[in-house]
Amino acid sequence: MTFTGGMRSISAGSVLANTYFPAAVTVTVVLGMHFQQMLASFFGFILEKHSTVVRKKGDSVKIIS
Repeated sequence: MTFTGGMRSISAGSVLANTYFPAAVTVTVVLGMHFQQMLASFFGFILEKHSTVVRKKGDSVKIIS
């Protein structure tokens, strides 16, 4: 949910920058979007690497850090 909320905010920033400011501002917002995507994928990789999924018969999936 954190990643989704952040992407909505940066998309809104892109629309505002494109509408009300010069093109140079839009470039910086797009670079921010790319930087945020790289950070999100890196932290997603780290979280996946350090968590273990445990399945028991008849139970739901539990993630143990």
